[in-house]
Amino acid sequence: MKADILKTKQRAKQKALIFIAFLAAALIAGMLLSERKTLQSQFPLEVDAVCFRDTGQYPDVVSYKYGGRIYVPYGRRKDGWGKPRSRELERCVGYVESNDSAPEKPVKDDGTAGSGVRIYTLKGDDDHNFLMEYVETGLMDEPTYLRAVDTKGEDAGQVRLPDYVEPEQADTMASVWK
Repeated sequence: MKADILKTKQRAKQKALIFIAFLAAALIAGMLLSERKTLQSQFPLEVDAVCFRDTGQYPDVVSYKYGGRIYVPYGRRKDGWGKPRSRELERCVGYVESNDSAPEKPVKDDGTAGSGVRIYTLKGDDDHNFLMEYVETGLMDEPTYLRAVDTKGEDAGQVRLPDYVEPEQADTMASVWK
């Protein structure tokens, strides 16, 4: 009988310890997740941010105008490189708005405009040959890297293609860059 009572007390202590460990792990995870900064919070829309809209220049491929140049999707992030990091980005230059009629107009609100799709310039790309289109959903978070069409014919080294970008192999994309 004493043995049964001791076993019951030990089980209760084990359950209590497991419960406490679970609570501690949940608390730590919650703190870490609450401290996680999104790219949108690190790179807020600036006063001179641009509202991007498809120029319609290419029938099967979206294109945006920025700084007098036309950009189309070029590639994706290489496998194993993870999500974009703030150290790779220079600034958020605007957002994509699908319901707007002006292809390149300034933001006129409090900086929370748009569809959540942001356009960023990349560090080390002073000529802005590449831009990154990104929507932070928390699920798939895969960016699209855009390339200026006027760089067509130049190899990756000439335009300083970042190490973490690989060209898209889709037929519609390949036809733009051939």
